[in-house]
Amino acid sequence: MFVLVNLWLFACSSEVDNKPSAEVKDVPAQAEEVKPQKQIANEMKKASDVPATDAKGDTWKMAQGSTLAFVGAKVTGDHSGGFKGIDGAVSVADNAVTSVELTIDMGTTFADHPKLEAHLKNPDFFNVVEFPTATFKSSQIKDGKITGILTLIGNSKEVTFPAEVLVADGKASIKGEFTINRKVWGIEYPGKPDDLIKDEVLIKADMSFAL
Repeated sequence: MFVLVNLWLFACSSEVDNKPSAEVKDVPAQAEEVKPQKQIANEMKKASDVPATDAKGDTWKMAQGSTLAFVGAKVTGDHSGGFKGIDGAVSVADNAVTSVELTIDMGTTFADHPKLEAHLKNPDFFNVVEFPTATFKSSQIKDGKITGILTLIGNSKEVTFPAEVLVADGKASIKGEFTINRKVWGIEYPGKPDDLIKDEVLIKADMSFAL
């Protein structure tokens, strides 16, 4: 116990520290019933194939170079990674982003160490065989915050997080950094007894969209 306490006290500072935390709630009762993840992925693919225009505005597809990354922290230091397979679209009306939908191919998870990358894909973390996709669908974008439903490893929660959302020069952009508690989505793996993993994970989004 003494060793563990000292490890915590003298742990390296982390990029995860002192970042804004997302507000997380259970999915509202009136929210649309969560669809099977394969169905969501297929619907997102179809939606991204053909740009649409409706009363809510134009649909702009995700542009190349968009990134969605994460930083996890252990007692001994940080590990970074992200997802190579992200797709999505935003609705734009009156020169403002009114909604955003994202699909993440969890099999494209990468990390800064090969063994960690493999571990993240197994049932201790993302369980990508059983849950190949994660999704996010916004319900509100207002006052520098985005609210929506994040579905990860089959668990759906409503999240509200800070983001810079802009439309300029024919492109829309969404940028933000915030933390989420991985255990809320059922990712419980604690790490090694002498190198425990923090519950908070830093999410770093830098995405752009265009017609």
